[in-house]
Amino acid sequence: MPVFVMLTRLSPELLSSPRTMEDQEACEAGVAAEIANDEMYDRLLGATQRPDILTVLRTLQEASQQRHLAAFQHCAQHSAGGGDGRGAGRHMGGRGRS
Repeated sequence: MPVFVMLTRLSPELLSSPRTMEDQEACEAGVAAEIANDEMYDRLLGATQRPDILTVLRTLQEASQQRHLAAFQHCAQHSAGGGDGRGAGRHMGGRGRS
């Protein structure tokens, strides 16, 4: 069975489409989604014994919890405080816009 088919059968939420929302609501939804992703990865990790798939899932789970969740939490905190969400970001080397 292809991995994508296996993943979508175990986690049909992967196929759901997002709706339009405000920045604050989007950031909060991102936090909730990353928390749910951790539970999803736990389920998926328990559904296979293939070392290659386990490696990929663990890498994705770590990125989700260590990077994505933190980014959405930061976004939610700053959106609530009235920031415009246009911080320097990593892609700009921390230099920001001129």
